[in-house]
Amino acid sequence: MPAEHRAAPPRPLPDARGRARPARADPRAGARPDAAVVTDGTPGARAPVPALRARQVLALQRLAGNAAATAAVAGAPARTGPDTAVIDRELAEATSAPGVSARTNDAGRHLLVPDAPPVPAPPLPDAVAKPPGGAGAGTSSTGPTATGGPAAAAPAGAGATTQAAGAGAATQATSGTSAPAGGGAAGPAGAAGAVAQAGGAGAAGPAAAARAGREPGDAGGGAPGATGPVAGAPGVASTLDAAVAPPAPDALAAQLPAEPTAEAVAQDEADQRAPEEKAAEAAALTAGVRAAADERRTRVAADATDHRTQVGAGAATRRADLATRLAAALADVTARTTAARARLTTQAAQARAAVREGVAADVAAVRQATAGSVGEARQGFTTRRTALTQAAEAEVARAQAAVETEAARGVAAMESAAVDCEQAGEREASRYRDPDDPGPEQREAARRVGRESAADIRAKKAGLRPELASKAAEHVERVRTYVATVTGQLSEAETSLVTELERSGREAEERAQEGLTGGLAAVDRRLEADVAAVTAAGDATRRELTGVGARLTRTLDADAAAADDELAASGRALDQEIDHGATETTTVLAQQAAPFLPGVREQVAAATTQGDALETAGRSGLAAAAGSAGGRFDATVQAFAAAAGAAAQAVDARFAQVADGFTAATDATLAARQEESARSLEELRGRQRRLVDGLLAEADRTCADARAELTRMGGENQRATREATDRAVEEAVKPKTDDVSTRAHEAAEQVDEGFWAGLGRAVWKLAVGLVVLVVVALVVAAIAAAFGVILTAWTAVMIAGALLLTASLVLALVHRLGQRELQGRPVTAVLVALADTVGVTGIYEGIGGHDIVTGAAINVADRTERGILGAVTLVGLIFGARSAIKGPPGGAFTQPVGSVPGFGAMGAGARAVAGARSVAGELAGLVGRGAKAVKEWWNRPRTPEPEPGVPPTQPAEPVRFGRTEDGYHADRIFMDWLSHEIPPEGWKLHVSATPESAAATAEAVLPVLRRMGVNHKVVGSPEQLASMGGGQQGKFITIYPDTPAQARAIVSTLDSVLAGRGSGPAVAGEAPVGGSGVVYSRYGGFTKGTVTDPATGLEVPDQRGQICPPWIENIWATPARSVPVPVRPVPAEDRDEEQ
Repeated sequence: MPAEHRAAPPRPLPDARGRARPARADPRAGARPDAAVVTDGTPGARAPVPALRARQVLALQRLAGNAAATAAVAGAPARTGPDTAVIDRELAEATSAPGVSARTNDAGRHLLVPDAPPVPAPPLPDAVAKPPGGAGAGTSSTGPTATGGPAAAAPAGAGATTQAAGAGAATQATSGTSAPAGGGAAGPAGAAGAVAQAGGAGAAGPAAAARAGREPGDAGGGAPGATGPVAGAPGVASTLDAAVAPPAPDALAAQLPAEPTAEAVAQDEADQRAPEEKAAEAAALTAGVRAAADERRTRVAADATDHRTQVGAGAATRRADLATRLAAALADVTARTTAARARLTTQAAQARAAVREGVAADVAAVRQATAGSVGEARQGFTTRRTALTQAAEAEVARAQAAVETEAARGVAAMESAAVDCEQAGEREASRYRDPDDPGPEQREAARRVGRESAADIRAKKAGLRPELASKAAEHVERVRTYVATVTGQLSEAETSLVTELERSGREAEERAQEGLTGGLAAVDRRLEADVAAVTAAGDATRRELTGVGARLTRTLDADAAAADDELAASGRALDQEIDHGATETTTVLAQQAAPFLPGVREQVAAATTQGDALETAGRSGLAAAAGSAGGRFDATVQAFAAAAGAAAQAVDARFAQVADGFTAATDATLAARQEESARSLEELRGRQRRLVDGLLAEADRTCADARAELTRMGGENQRATREATDRAVEEAVKPKTDDVSTRAHEAAEQVDEGFWAGLGRAVWKLAVGLVVLVVVALVVAAIAAAFGVILTAWTAVMIAGALLLTASLVLALVHRLGQRELQGRPVTAVLVALADTVGVTGIYEGIGGHDIVTGAAINVADRTERGILGAVTLVGLIFGARSAIKGPPGGAFTQPVGSVPGFGAMGAGARAVAGARSVAGELAGLVGRGAKAVKEWWNRPRTPEPEPGVPPTQPAEPVRFGRTEDGYHADRIFMDWLSHEIPPEGWKLHVSATPESAAATAEAVLPVLRRMGVNHKVVGSPEQLASMGGGQQGKFITIYPDTPAQARAIVSTLDSVLAGRGSGPAVAGEAPVGGSGVVYSRYGGFTKGTVTDPATGLEVPDQRGQICPPWIENIWATPARSVPVPVRPVPAEDRDEEQ
C-alpha cells in the first residue's frame, strides 16, 4: 500500500514518570462481527480496530450517499519497521467501494473520505399504471436496467444485504463491505441494507414500487414482494442510529504506544516549566477539543435542518404541482364529458322536433271539431235561459201592478173610516152647547179625540203601500230565486255537456299524440342510455386519474419521508460521531494526573484533523442526499402528465362512438299516423253530435215545467195581496171601532184635572214602589239568611233595586218593541226602553208636554206625574250608583267566614226569619232616625231678630278633636296623625266611644299615641261620630301599629289611661282586647282592602267578620267572635272610611 494510505494511530501517553501505559483490550471486539483485527507491528501488541476510526469512516461513507453503509476500517499506526500488511489489506478493502479514498493527514494517519458526489437515483419509468401481465423476468423494480445491465450502485455500506440473482438469499459480508449483485442497487432512498433485484425475484421498497407504477408490495414478475425494506432489515434511520458505537476511551487508550519516541521524550525534557503549568496547558488543549467539537456539531445540525427544510418544501411544491395537474386533468375530462352530453342533447332536440311536426296537424283538426260542438251547445242553452228569464220578469210586472191596485183600494177605505171618526167627535162636542154650561174646553177635548183618531187612521195610509210592496218584493224574490234555480240547473247541464265534449276532444288529442309520445319516449330513453354511457366513461377516467394521482402522491410522500428520515438520521449520526470522538479524546487525556505534554499535543492535533474531515465530508453528503430527493420528485410529477394525456385520448374515442350510435337509433322513431288520425277524428264528430242533441231536448222539457210553476206562483200572490190589504184596513180603523164617542166623553170629563192630580198620582206610585222595594229587599235578606249569610239593609236594598231595575227594563223593552210606531226599528226601541227605565223619558215628556215617540200632546196632570216619576227614578239611580261604587259601609253581610251555608243545614227557616228581621229592624231604625231628624229640624229654635242696638249672641264654638297645631291633617271626617309610612297590613286597633264620652277619651288617648309615635286617626267632632252607623259605629280612634309587639304595648298602655273613662259601642267584626272594654282589634289591610297570602305571594280580599286570616297567629289568644252590625245608617260620604 502506498505510504499516503497508511494511518498512524496516536501513540499512547506516558504516565507521570514518562513510562508508557499498557494497551487495553476492547471489550466490544468479540461482539462486533464486522470488526477486523489488525496489529501495529509491535511485538506482543495486538489491538482491535479503534472504535473511533470505525465511527468516522462509517459517517464519511454514509454521508457520501450510500444508504447501505458498510463497516469502516481504519489503519493501524504507521511506525518505522513494523509489519503493515494487515493495515494495507484492510484499507484496500475499504477503498474498493466507489467514491471512497484514503489520505494521510499531518499526523501521519490515514483518513477515509468521499471523493465523488453520490450517484443520483434512476429516473422513473414511462408507465405509471401497473402493466396487465406484470414485469417479466429480469426486470428490475428499481429502474429500467435489466439484469446484468449497468448497476446504479452507490457506495457500499456497513451491513449491506445482497440478493443473488433468483436466489433471494441474503449474505452478510464479514469484511463489512458489499457490492451490487446482478443488477441495479437501490440508491439513497432505499433502506439501510441496500437491496439489488436480479431476475425479478428481489423485493423493492415503497419508493421503487411507486416509481414503477405499482402499489407497494407488487413484485416485478408477478410474485408478491415485501412492502418496504427487506424483511428483517432495519430502516435508514434505525440502521444509521444503530451503527454509531458508544464512546470507547478504553479502546483508544489501548492502541497508544507503550513507550514514547525519543524525540517526544527530548521535547518533554526540554520543557523546563513546572508540572502545574504543563497540566494547565494540557487541560486547555483538552477543553479546546470539546469546544471545536461543539462548533462542528452546531454547523452540522444547521446544515441538516436546512436540507430537511429544502426537501420538505420541494416535496410540498411537487405535491401541489401534482394536485394541480390532477385537478386540471379531472376538469379536462369533465369538460369533455359535458361537451359530449351537450352534443347528444342537441341531437335529441332535433329528433324530438321532427316527431312533433308529424302530429301537429292532426291535433289542430281535433281541436277545431271540438270547438264547433261546444259553441253549438252554449248557444242552445243561452237561448233557453233567456226565454225563461223573460217569463219571470213578466210575473214580476204583474205583482207590482197588483200592489198599486190593492193599495189604492185600502187607502180609500182608511179615508172613509177617518171621516167617520171626525164626525163622531163633532157629535160628542155638540152635547156641550147648553147656555148654562157652555163647556168650551170639553168641546175641544171631544173634537181633539175625534181628530186624533182620524189622524191615527190617516197616518197608517202611508204604510199600506210599503207593506204591500214588501210582500210583493218577497214574491218577486221567490220568483227570481226559483228562476235562478232553474237557470242554474240549465247552466249545470251546459257545463256538464261542455265538459263531456271537451273530454272527448282531449281523448282524441291524446290518441293523436300517442305516436308523438312514443317517439319522444324512445328518443329520451336512447338519450338517457347514451348520456349514462358518456357519464360512466368520464367517471371511470376520472377515477383512474384519481387513483394514479393518489398512488403517485403516496410515492412522493414516501420519498419525502425517506429523504427526511435519512437526512435526520445522518445528521444525528454525524453529530454523535463528532461528539463521541471528542468524548474519547478528552476522556483519555483527562485520565492522566501528570500528562505527557508532547503526547497530549499529538492526540489533540489528530482529533482536530479527523473532526474537520468528518464535518466536511458529512455536510457534502447531506447536500448530495437532498439533491437526489429532488430528482425523484420531478420524475414522479412527469409520470402523471404522461398518464393524463393517454387517458384524454381514450375517452374522446369512446364519446365519438356513442354519438354515432345515437344518430342511427333516432332515425327509426318517425312513423306515419295519418290513417289512424283520420279515423279517430270522424268518430269524435259523431259522438259529439249525439251528446248535443240529447241534452238540448232535456232542457226544453225543463223550461216548460218552469213556466207552469211561474203561473201558479202568480195566482197565489194575487190572493195574498188582497188579504194583506184587508188586514191593513181592519187594523187601521181600530180607533173607529174603539167607540170614539166614549173616549171623547172621557177626554172632556178629564179637562178639569191639573198639577195636583198628577202630583197625587205620582206620590201614590212612589209609595207603592217603595213598598215593593222593601218587600223585595226583605225577601232577598231571607233567602240569603237561609244560606247562612245575614245581609245588611244596604246590601239587601241594593240587590232588590237591581232586580227591580232589571224587571223594569224587560217590561219597557216588551212594550216598546210592540209599539206600532217603533216596528222595524229595534235599535230605537231598545234606546227608548233604556230611557224609560232610567227616568229620562218621564223627564222629557214632563218638560216638553209631548209623547217621546208619537209626539201627541200630554195634559198637565200627566206631565206632572211623568216628570216627577222620571226625576225621582233618575236621582235614585245616581245615588244608588254612587253608593255602589263607594261600597257597603261596614260590610255587605255580618255572617262570620267559616260557617257552612246551604239548604241542608238545620234551621234554614229560622235563619231566613232572622235575616228578614235584621234588615227590617235596620230599615225601621233608618226611618225612625230620619223622622227624628225631620222633627228636630222642624222644632229647631229660631234665632230672633236682634233688637236695635243689642249685639247678636255669638254661638258656642264647636268641639273638635285632633287640632292642626298638634300635627293632625283633615281627611274628610277624620283627622290623621302620621309620623311615618303605614304598613300595608297588620293588627289594627279601634278605641270605641259615644258622642258623650268622646271628649274624655280623646283627651286621655291622643297625647299618649303622639308620645309613642304611633300612626292613628280620630273622628273630627262628636257630631260626626254620632252620624257614623252600621259597620263604622263606635270607631272613634283608629290605630295602626307597626308590629304585633307594638300593638300589645299600646293596648297595655291604654288599659291604664282609659280606666273609668266610660264605655262605648261594640265594634262589629272585631275582638275586644285589654281590660278597658273599649279597645277592639282585628288583622286586616291598612291602606287597601287586601292582605297577602304567604303561600302564593298573591293579594286576597280582606274578609270582614274574621279576627285574622288562617295563616296569621292570633296574638290576643282570644277566640274570634262576631258582633252584629248595628242598624244605624251610615252617611254616604263616610261609607268608604271603614279603614
